[in-house]
Amino acid sequence: MNDLLDTALKYSALGLSVIATDALKQSVGKWKSFQDTRPDQSQISEMFRHPAAQGVALVTGASSGNLEAIDIDSKNYLQEDLVAKLWDEITGVDKRIIDKVVIARSRSGGAHIYYRCADIGSNQPLARRPTTDQEKLFNPKEKVKVLIETRGIGGYIVVPPTPGYQFVQSDFGQIPVISKKEREVLLQASQRFNAYQERKIERIPPKNRPAGWLSPLDDYNIRGDVIQLLQKHGWTVTGQTGKRTFFKRPGETDKRSSGSFNHELNYFSVFSTSTEFVPKAGYRPYAVYAMLECGGDFSLAYKKLASDGFGQTHTLKTPQYKSLRI
Repeated sequence: MNDLLDTALKYSALGLSVIATDALKQSVGKWKSFQDTRPDQSQISEMFRHPAAQGVALVTGASSGNLEAIDIDSKNYLQEDLVAKLWDEITGVDKRIIDKVVIARSRSGGAHIYYRCADIGSNQPLARRPTTDQEKLFNPKEKVKVLIETRGIGGYIVVPPTPGYQFVQSDFGQIPVISKKEREVLLQASQRFNAYQERKIERIPPKNRPAGWLSPLDDYNIRGDVIQLLQKHGWTVTGQTGKRTFFKRPGETDKRSSGSFNHELNYFSVFSTSTEFVPKAGYRPYAVYAMLECGGDFSLAYKKLASDGFGQTHTLKTPQYKSLRI
């Protein structure tokens, strides 16, 4: 434990926002405030003297000098050596970038790429794939596997010397600042491994609605039980506050929660990149229904909800939809 604390203090002296993690890679204590300011020496000592502290993580983003990481999860790749193939994609565009960045091996056999850049973004999936039929035998509700994602604004990433993690090129004493163009090369190379397509659609309301008319989708927003719907599709309730119910996604995950339903604002959002939902987007109950029950087909959702008694539709035709945003 003293070794972890000593390393954490060294990282902090290098201008990095450091936190302690437990055996499941969860933060020891609250960490959100460290997105804006780094913890001081006493706060770091308190975190790493906690009996649950077993690893070191860095809060990515502004408090670590615009640190961003690319997390390559090789265990989810169906072919051989995702890391090597990604290196080939990157060097095919710019042979110098890989030599610049800090690289570490992760516990699952994947890799992390670390760098700083003037322009970074929030956590985002870069490459995913649908689950296979074989995987669905074990986790029938899990639909997406993440291959490559970023950890940036609003995130943190577990780092060496956490057990199972080790540097293979450079270390945090030499984090490079790369250009926006170089960052784009890294992101675009990663995105070429994506095999999962999201459906982003928006309902076009019918014209000339009669007074008091309510569509099946709008009615479901009012009367639908989105909590029960999520549980039906394998989401597990993990906690509740005054206005939020928290859920863990279907499938294997070491996260305590993957998303939440805000009862006050009446929308569902996820922070996991391993679902069919867009991270941090807000989904009204009817949109959750359309994604889970109808594969993102809102026209089908309209018809199914109407047949289940939602809305006043007996004199109106089913509206059409087009690809836009939810």
